[in-house]
Amino acid sequence: MEILVYQSFITIGHERKLNPNELYLYVQLRRRMSIDYKVETTVDLLSKRVTFLKTPKRNRLVIRKLLDSLQQKGAITFNEEDGVVDVEVVYFEENFDMVPLKVLEISSPEEFMLLVWVFRHQKYKGLTKMSFEYASRLLESSEKTAFKVIDELVNVGKLHKISGPRKEDSQQQEPNQYYIPSLVGKEKSPKVESKPKEQQKTIENDIQLEALGRIGNTISKTEVEPGSSLYTSDGQPKVF
Repeated sequence: MEILVYQSFITIGHERKLNPNELYLYVQLRRRMSIDYKVETTVDLLSKRVTFLKTPKRNRLVIRKLLDSLQQKGAITFNEEDGVVDVEVVYFEENFDMVPLKVLEISSPEEFMLLVWVFRHQKYKGLTKMSFEYASRLLESSEKTAFKVIDELVNVGKLHKISGPRKEDSQQQEPNQYYIPSLVGKEKSPKVESKPKEQQKTIENDIQLEALGRIGNTISKTEVEPGSSLYTSDGQPKVF
């Protein structure tokens, strides 16, 4: 299974850039949404499924604040009445990545954001460069914190590191390169999400039924050689 993550959510400087906790709650909501992009839940239930702080009361407060910030950034809209939270995940027509769900299940919010970023760039070259300074901006944290998160990912085998070479005539080192070893060869190119349109589906179904009807009316009158196609090279039904 996979989870959709819009690329703007992990793009530094973008108005919809999320912090690690916002992204983590967003994908938890997204994996629970119905086909119409809606989630019916409660803060208590979310608090039991998603843990940011160990104390239940404080964890619920964090989730409430994250819901507010996700709504302010336009990622969701929600209303709460009698303890029930009705969330609608906002649709954007932009590039996104389908990140394997196991990446979410094995990581903390900070780890998840870094892994999603590596996954996004791993698709193109198989691995990607990332400095600790850039990672700190992505995580909206200090370089020390970014180093610890990356180091932990490498130590447990979730991320593979290739140390950057020393620059010529300098003691400085090029940024390290990284890739997710468990996902090598499974990456998919970014896509643009298309929200389901029932009217378009109906039109397409009618066209398909009409084409099949034409084929059914003509094939009974015409002998077709075994193995021959009922469609032309451009996808149109043959008229026999």
